[in-house]
This record gives sequence, C-alpha cells and structure tokens, in this order.
Amino acid sequence: MKKFLITMAAVLLIIIIYNYYPKSGSFNKLILNKYFNNEIQDIEICKGTNRKVVKSEDKINELMSYFKSLKLLEYKFRIPYRNVDAFKLSIQERDGTLIRVTIQNKNYITILVIDEYKQKSKKYKIIEGSINKDYIEKFYNECEDMKNTGSKLL
Repeated sequence: MKKFLITMAAVLLIIIIYNYYPKSGSFNKLILNKYFNNEIQDIEICKGTNRKVVKSEDKINELMSYFKSLKLLEYKFRIPYRNVDAFKLSIQERDGTLIRVTIQNKNYITILVIDEYKQKSKKYKIIEGSINKDYIEKFYNECEDMKNTGSKLL
C-alpha cells in the first residue's frame, strides 16, 4: 500500500511538472498548428483605435512567414511594459477560430485563442528573433482601412 501511494504521488508530481513547465517552440508549432486546421480567411491589424484588414492571400502568407520565424517560450510572469505603440492582430480561420496576437514589445507577445468552445490566453517571450516594429508598421500602412471592408474581427 505504501509503495502504491509513493508511485501515485510520483506520477502526480510528473504530471503537474509537465503541465506547468513552460513550453517552447516556433510560433507555428505552439500556436498555428495547435489551433488552426483550415486556411486563414483574413487578418485584422489594430494600432490604437485605427483598424485595418488584410484579405490578400499573398499578404497573409507574408505576415505568417514572418511570425513563423519566431521561437517562443511560454511566459508565466508579468510582461515588462515599454512605452511603445502596441499592435493587435486578429487572425481569422475559415471555421471561425480567432487568434488575437498582441505585440507588447519586441520581445513579448500575448495570444488569445477564441473558438466556439473556449477562450484561452497565454503569454510568450520571444527567445529567437524579435518583433521588428518598422516591419509591422510598414505592413500596417499597406493594409486596407476597415471602413472599406465591413470586417468586425476586433
């Protein structure tokens, strides 16, 4: 009986450590492959109160390629605040799954996944690569204004 309890406690400890140990990997592995099954319908990008949308498959692929190059580590602490403009991207899949990426600064992002069953939020530290604010700003400026599209993702 004592041996059984020790074994059960060890198994329980391993499960707890596994579940709470921060996971690392690419943006693709940790986010896109985990939550998206179909193609991306559109991306909405928000800076302050201004919102724009991307529906072009080429532009969507360009932005996703950029994010796929980032290596992430789950981050369990408060994200350091820096006085920069935050961008919010809403990535919409055809089946309705929505991933909201909030770019806090060049080294941290927050992910909110919304599907028909749940909402889940996680923070990530970028451990390889970083967010290039100039690239995101340029991408944002090339997007179409929301008033022309009728999209309501954010």
